[in-house]
Amino acid sequence: MLRHRVTAVESLEEEPMGSGTEDLVTMEYPTIRSTTTETIRNRIINGAYPPGARLIEHRLATEFGTSRNPVRESLRVLETEGLVETTPRHGTVVSSFTTASAEDMFDVREVLEPLAARLAVERGDAVQDRQLSVLVGDIEVASACKDEATLARLHRSFHELLIGMAKNESLTDALRPLQRRTQRVVVTNSEVLGSHLWQDHISLANAVLEGDVESASNYALRHVASARRAYLRATS
Repeated sequence: MLRHRVTAVESLEEEPMGSGTEDLVTMEYPTIRSTTTETIRNRIINGAYPPGARLIEHRLATEFGTSRNPVRESLRVLETEGLVETTPRHGTVVSSFTTASAEDMFDVREVLEPLAARLAVERGDAVQDRQLSVLVGDIEVASACKDEATLARLHRSFHELLIGMAKNESLTDALRPLQRRTQRVVVTNSEVLGSHLWQDHISLANAVLEGDVESASNYALRHVASARRAYLRATS
């Protein structure tokens, strides 16, 4: 994604002309926007902003202590990810998805996630292997303790790391939004989904760490199939 540079009009909201802070605003704006985007995204995924909730720019800007520009840009990013939608009458709201649209997403994930797992085996480096090993240990502990909040966070970290290990930008662009949209189901129905989903993650990770391309691909496919069944059970 190209770095967004603050225009003269936008910078007037932050500092008066001639203040000598234009470069500072240019440097800080992407950080403000990325932080705002991540915060809103996490709230949607965690269920703090439920489907249909209105996201009002000026209220969010006041809460985050910033202008409306970073908030507006954040909502645009989240719209491309399918987490929010904008309509003329209702403004920006947290998106909902039907069973049919969820099935469509799982269909695509069943194709892309085995590919991601295979590429993770082939392209992951030593640092990422260590990070994955630590994540597996954390998942085992959180699963044993039934720490649902931690498991939800680890679930996202796990899939983000696997995508990173694949080192394929086109795959990342296609798969990450799908995972983030279905992540909401995991967070809000973690007790219903069952411990077998976490075992799927552990088995997949172990296959990647062992360099077993075929097993990693098979475990990834099985994980998505299990997630699909769990999702339908949790939302029926």
